[in-house]
Amino acid sequence: MEDNYYPPLVEANVEIRIKAVVSEFVNPLYSAVTSFSLTPFDAGKPKLYVTGTHQPTPWDFASAQTLYSLVEDENYEGYIYLTDCEFKLNKTPDIAWGAGSTAGTIAIDGPNLTNATEGMYWITVDTLAATISTEVRNWGIIGSAVPPYDWSVDVDMTYDFDLKKLKVTLDLTADEIKFRVNDDWAINLGDTGADGTMEPGGDNIVVPEAGNYTVYLDLSNPEKFSYELVKN
Repeated sequence: MEDNYYPPLVEANVEIRIKAVVSEFVNPLYSAVTSFSLTPFDAGKPKLYVTGTHQPTPWDFASAQTLYSLVEDENYEGYIYLTDCEFKLNKTPDIAWGAGSTAGTIAIDGPNLTNATEGMYWITVDTLAATISTEVRNWGIIGSAVPPYDWSVDVDMTYDFDLKKLKVTLDLTADEIKFRVNDDWAINLGDTGADGTMEPGGDNIVVPEAGNYTVYLDLSNPEKFSYELVKN
């Protein structure tokens, strides 16, 4: 995390001063340092922060994976990687939904939600109807560039909590790959236009040359999935 980054909706202590410059021939003047606290506003799409025991720092709001309200209503969706854990859905550090009285429901200040099976989940939440739905979607890569090089077997990806991306390191040939869910073609991503942005059912992705690669898949923003091929 950059030193000048302040997580949204988390109070931070800040020090500022003013620098005045007349010309390159005159030394700049500085005001006295002023200290104050602020709570940054997030100007992006509304989010729910999924905090819990699955995080490297448990229950840490600032580093939590997020669900997005794409049309800025009460519906949130996105990919969240969960372990065998307890979790909540935070609007702010102090406002959170937990489990409701029946399966598939949520409630403000309810008990912790639970998850038993580790994996990548597609989660949808309706805070107005107070409902939650989770679906396991484990991602892998497949293709003529992927061992055994014949589009027959997926190579599973693992989640990096620090990068908030899926990744896998393997030997690729100069051929083609795609990403798909649960060893099936019902949900798959390609790259139509070769611009680094993913589309459902998009074109095969060309591997430019053979070698050992780390392949990254970033599903953190449901508006714009992306990938990267890094040759080692």
